[in-house]
Amino acid sequence: MNKLFYTWKNLAKDAEILAQQIKAEYKPQSIIVITKGGLCVAGLLSQYLEVNNIDTACLYSYKGDKQGRIQAIKNPNPNLNSPLIVDDVVDTGETLKYVKRILPFAKSATLHYKPNSSTIKPDFYVANTDKWIVYPWEVNENDK
Repeated sequence: MNKLFYTWKNLAKDAEILAQQIKAEYKPQSIIVITKGGLCVAGLLSQYLEVNNIDTACLYSYKGDKQGRIQAIKNPNPNLNSPLIVDDVVDTGETLKYVKRILPFAKSATLHYKPNSSTIKPDFYVANTDKWIVYPWEVNENDK
């Protein structure tokens, strides 16, 4: 499997780039984090964008590198003003589409977008890739 090993240094640089893109076009008043992957990204974006109203969409569909059906643990508040949906990667686009059904007017931001496998394009993203991304906040099987 072709992998991209993403570092904390990459995150610091890319979150700032992403925030500048967003500031140029949109003024979010709230952030909806798709957990767990979007937590670190959203934390930095909330500081760069000076947004304190943060909610979560607690969803999962992956077990390791295998994707299954989306499971919702918690849906975001559907009444948020000027929301920005944040995740680490838009891979198939299914989790983003799930949240967009709840907040259809929300903008979306992610570090990575996979155009060859996703059925939806985020409004803001830093890079596109087809590689499997290993983020620094993920627990490696060898670390257990």
